[in-house]
Amino acid sequence: MAEDRSSTKKPMAIAGVLCAIIGVGAIAMVVFDNADSPSGQQRPVGKLVSESFPDGAANSGTIHSTTTATPKPSWPAAVEGRPSALGAQGEMPPTDEAAVAELADGFYLWQDFKGWHLWLVGGSEQDQATVEVDGEFARTSTVGDNPLLSIEPSKAVFGRGQATDLIVGMDFNPGFYTKSITVNVEGNLEIFLGSTSVPSGPRISLVYGTPTN
Repeated sequence: MAEDRSSTKKPMAIAGVLCAIIGVGAIAMVVFDNADSPSGQQRPVGKLVSESFPDGAANSGTIHSTTTATPKPSWPAAVEGRPSALGAQGEMPPTDEAAVAELADGFYLWQDFKGWHLWLVGGSEQDQATVEVDGEFARTSTVGDNPLLSIEPSKAVFGRGQATDLIVGMDFNPGFYTKSITVNVEGNLEIFLGSTSVPSGPRISLVYGTPTN
């Protein structure tokens, strides 16, 4: 007698449909979980704390970066800042000899927010400094009563000339593309750098991006 198989086929069909529904739901959960991930990749659930929050940082709410910042190129640190004896940034130089008594006669070179500055304390008509850049000067101006200043695109000659002021100066912007500045003094004076007035002899060459001690 033939066995009736219809009664066994129905439970098997129902079970197959249920398995298919469960499988689709599982796939949907993975897809939605991936959509929440910024990279669109499956998030390694269970490894998030150990991989993203080193040294137990997950408990403290702090994430520590493991990257090392690359130092930005700059001019040598020794040239930064105006000597305090020459007054505050943006001010005209002092006219009282007592105010600059601590400064030796010479050319003072520094850089600050307003640009570059080469000022002469004391000296004579014979003392001059030649400033050369590997780009072109974007701006030059004088400080004091008409000191000597001769300008070419990449070269400037500065000196006391006929000025009688205690301090005269040249302010300048060496230009965006300038990567080196050379100052050469003619006469018996030397160059002093930055806020600490580091003595540097009669000639100095500064290079943008060069590490300094």
